[in-house]
Amino acid sequence: MVLGRVIIKKLIFIAGLFTALILGPFSLFQAKEARAIQSINSFSLDDVYVSSSSPSANYSSDNFIKIGYSSYGGVNYWAYLKFIGNIDQIPQNAVIESAALNIYGYSCSGTPSPNTMTTAQVTSDWSEGTITWNNKPSSTNGISGDASCSRPFYYFDIKSIVENWRSGQPNYGLKVYGPKNSTWERKAYADQNQIYIAIGYSIPEDPPASTPPSENPPVGSEAESPGSTEGSNSSTASNPTISASKPASEAAAPVDQAIPRPVLTGVKRNGKDLKMPMTEKSAVEINQNDLLELLGTSFAGAKIVVFIGDIAFETKANTEGKWSIVLDNKKIKSGEYSVQAQAQKEGKGSEKTALFKLKKTDTKSARAKDKKGVNFKTILFFVFGAVFVAFLAGVLINLRHHFILRLKKKIKKK
Repeated sequence: MVLGRVIIKKLIFIAGLFTALILGPFSLFQAKEARAIQSINSFSLDDVYVSSSSPSANYSSDNFIKIGYSSYGGVNYWAYLKFIGNIDQIPQNAVIESAALNIYGYSCSGTPSPNTMTTAQVTSDWSEGTITWNNKPSSTNGISGDASCSRPFYYFDIKSIVENWRSGQPNYGLKVYGPKNSTWERKAYADQNQIYIAIGYSIPEDPPASTPPSENPPVGSEAESPGSTEGSNSSTASNPTISASKPASEAAAPVDQAIPRPVLTGVKRNGKDLKMPMTEKSAVEINQNDLLELLGTSFAGAKIVVFIGDIAFETKANTEGKWSIVLDNKKIKSGEYSVQAQAQKEGKGSEKTALFKLKKTDTKSARAKDKKGVNFKTILFFVFGAVFVAFLAGVLINLRHHFILRLKKKIKKK
């Protein structure tokens, strides 16, 4: 009887430990995921660069910004950016979940060491029409981002800077610069649709009715849109309109280098925001029943064409340059594709930009994943599972030892 009570106590202890270690963390994750994340984009209002080779020159008339360094003469090119003040529309009680500066580059040469660029919070005021190298504003220490030429856009995690602005620090914009050890250069069009900040935020309680609805998912967000559910066949509208399509060979336009490439800002599957940002290596899976919607920016009135295999889907950007394409799943054959997009104007188009990889299967479910991503829940499950197994093995060994000792005592008594 004593041995039986010992075993029961051990098993109860193990069950309690398992519940605390395994179910506890997962309940916390689920509570966090249940909190709806909203989004807002802040587009560039002023964007200009300065050059140390012409310290008194102002380059606001150029339609691009330049970031880089030339080892011939030690010339620096720094960019300064200001943004439209809709960051102020975020409710005061909101929690900033993510904030990213996105710069869509159209020209890239050379490789700095390390291959990064840096963005910093500007701490004094400046004007696009008068800023020069000589009178450039002061700034704080910077935040690094990848400067690789293989990226369709450059991404900087500026959550801490946005939080500084919301805490009351003046918003004088950002400075972008890079290393001074080799000749390199990055260019981006000085256009608000090519340079923007994407912010994701959550509210502990129901948001005020005046909070503006989100049109684009935030970069870096993988939360579900409020009111949407996986498999609901709902997009940004309750009855989304399938975009027009035609053979890819008929939809492509001759390339004009002056036309900027479109930028992907969000992907929705069955109304649910998928993880952003995406690159040409990211993977999205769908089945024959899934509804896929792509969201992005370009120039106002641009014709946007998305190519998937031998089929192309078309839409038109609105006056703010925003666009949305709902793919006709029935016209996409099962297989793997590189999804590409082109912005067109007057019969000519930008260079095609690779958005992500699409895999259509005949299975009953689909999921989106970034091949570089790691499923944290799976890792956590196996870690705690291993701890549990090790602990259980120790308990069983202890019980076995206890049982052998009792058995020996009984044998001696006999």
